[in-house]
Amino acid sequence: YWSQALGEAVKGELTGSVLELVPFDVITWGDWKKLYPDTLVLSTETGHARAYGVDPYGDYYTNPNLFFPVENKDDRLHLKEIVIGFYLGKEYKAYTQRDIEAEIIISDSVGGVPLVLVSLYEQNMRAFERTINGDTLDFESIDGMMVDLQTGSTWNYTGLAVSGDYTGEQLRRLPIQPGFWFEWAAFHPDTQLYGDY
Repeated sequence: YWSQALGEAVKGELTGSVLELVPFDVITWGDWKKLYPDTLVLSTETGHARAYGVDPYGDYYTNPNLFFPVENKDDRLHLKEIVIGFYLGKEYKAYTQRDIEAEIIISDSVGGVPLVLVSLYEQNMRAFERTINGDTLDFESIDGMMVDLQTGSTWNYTGLAVSGDYTGEQLRRLPIQPGFWFEWAAFHPDTQLYGDY
């Protein structure tokens, strides 16, 4: 058995094994097609009777009820606030999706690792380590692009510098751990939280 929240085997011959986190996107289909217009998608004709266009969780996102009891409740946020979590340098930190979307770009650090979070699309964000060749960069958003304050280089949504002194350089994309606040806080009770909560 595996803990979904920890990515760790908790029972069986692989107990204690931890899965490697990989970067991924949670994004609307329309925005994905803007980024990758040639994308193909699997058919919903799977042979199984399932309504793929209907969210199986219904109003779970907005109602106050939880499926299971939770220990370590943390009242800094609403239990079902969507957060993006990180575990870097032996430190846990969470950011609300709401804050990331409102600020568009957040330059911060977790566990001594400088990172930048960017959200150019609704319900989507990406994270990158914001160092290149040992230099730590700070970013702002200009016309839907990331621009570093140190050189004025322009970076696209994949973390590639497309103009300026750093043209051709690639920021290392970091894996994200999105989820409900109650889940993140329950599994990581010592988590830091970005912002004034």
